[in-house]
Amino acid sequence: MRLAPSDLAGRAPGRAPVVAVAAAGVGLAAASLAGGLVLAGIPATAPWVAGPVAAAADGRWGVLAVALVAGAAEEVFFRGALPRLLTGPARWVVPTAVYALVTLCTGSPALAVMALLLGPVAMWARETSGSLAGALFVHALWTLTMVGLFPAVVVRVGIAG
Repeated sequence: MRLAPSDLAGRAPGRAPVVAVAAAGVGLAAASLAGGLVLAGIPATAPWVAGPVAAAADGRWGVLAVALVAGAAEEVFFRGALPRLLTGPARWVVPTAVYALVTLCTGSPALAVMALLLGPVAMWARETSGSLAGALFVHALWTLTMVGLFPAVVVRVGIAG
């Protein structure tokens, strides 16, 4: 995808094109899918994955819709509002740490671990794109992969279900 000169107007020097944000989102989704499959295949960590997989499988479309809306709200707060209150590295570290702690309240350690990965990638996408749209895209792609695709893959490969 080529950007027209008008697409670059107002872009800060050194900002990567939208393609880089899309690639980061795809990379995170693929890594999450692979990591989830590994966790599902290890007896000690399989329960971390079983709960979210069962919830997603029970009402996939409803769960997916709620997850997309919740993910958008998370990005508005954790990559939009909270970083504005902070400076320096704290703009990245504090929102990611708080996001992981809040995610741990879901009862799924696997989701809290993923928050530690999703947070910095979404923040990078926000900074790179120059808008919250980058973070929203990354989170939505991750959600579509992990709620929409992951449960079916886990069952298909015979790890759970």
